[in-house]
Amino acid sequence: MFEINDNYLKLQGSYLFSTIAKKVNAYQLENRDADVIRLGIGDVTQPLAPAVIEALHRAVERWEMPKHFTDTPRNRGMIS
Repeated sequence: MFEINDNYLKLQGSYLFSTIAKKVNAYQLENRDADVIRLGIGDVTQPLAPAVIEALHRAVERWEMPKHFTDTPRNRGMIS
């Protein structure tokens, strides 16, 4: 005889990507003029295109990480 794995019973009823697809489709039906850029998972067996990797590197190089929480512009005025 077998027993059902209790963790199986904890799984959600829907697959995440199908839920997202349904929401995107519903949005597009309600907003026919909206441009939707789909950033799906793509083909995970293929490497990223060189242009994508270069753009990610440029974005990281431009991004300045605050040294400390209090250094962020939003928090400077809050801390005396």
